[in-house]
Amino acid sequence: GNDRQWHREEMELQLLLGQALIAIEGYAAPATIDAFHQALRLSHEVDDIGGRMRALYGQWAGEYIACGPTGPLVEQFAVAAAEEDESGPKVISTRMQTLELLHAREYESALEQVERALRDYIPDEHRGLGREYGHDPRAASLVYRCWLKWFLGYPDQSHTSMLEAMQWADELGHANTQGIVRCWGLVLSNALRRDAKATETHAAQTVEFASERVMFLWQGWSNVFLGWAQVHNHRDPVGLRRIQGALEELDRNSGLRFRPWLLALLGEAYSTDRKSTR
Repeated sequence: GNDRQWHREEMELQLLLGQALIAIEGYAAPATIDAFHQALRLSHEVDDIGGRMRALYGQWAGEYIACGPTGPLVEQFAVAAAEEDESGPKVISTRMQTLELLHAREYESALEQVERALRDYIPDEHRGLGREYGHDPRAASLVYRCWLKWFLGYPDQSHTSMLEAMQWADELGHANTQGIVRCWGLVLSNALRRDAKATETHAAQTVEFASERVMFLWQGWSNVFLGWAQVHNHRDPVGLRRIQGALEELDRNSGLRFRPWLLALLGEAYSTDRKSTR
């Protein structure tokens, strides 16, 4: 009766709190993880499978960003999504499985999952998923296709996928989705193409976009790319300090994902800076 209704309302509040904390404190912050943990506990009490999936997803996102064990949460989410009548969670599940395969360097299999997610996404039905699950899965899948096409040796198709992601994210106007697409789509795509001038322009814009909305992860990651580009373009040691500051900030918030790549950018920036000061 009444207790059940209270538990349901508390679960919804914990899920909303978790989403708010993602933007302010980060996916892997203790407060964020705790909010989703409480929501998961309450979802079992009121037997709410939709709430359970959102809570599992929040926990998965925290583990993913902190490079923790994601496999069990991906499996639990897939089981719950299979029980659900709605098709939206299945698209989210496919997105999660894509990342498992991508980080296992199974690029062809990951690309198959991406194409499946894009095929299964119904714009009119699924465009609200970004609010429930942090990012719109179509935009995220287009970003992963951008990465995978690059890894598999198709730079032009990679760039086209990034442009599609940008167009869709801007059409949706969902800030956290725009964050992932700008940082890991637009900025990254130009860095991969070694276009330091375009990387500097877009990274600076993304840093500003993220700082205005208090989205420190997109801000931190974009600052690494911005620092790298500043050293390249101007032989400016300020860029080195920017990268170091951004890495420290990401460390404080358990943003360990992509760390080897970011350290490689730092190493390259050091090398470029030393050449310029000889």
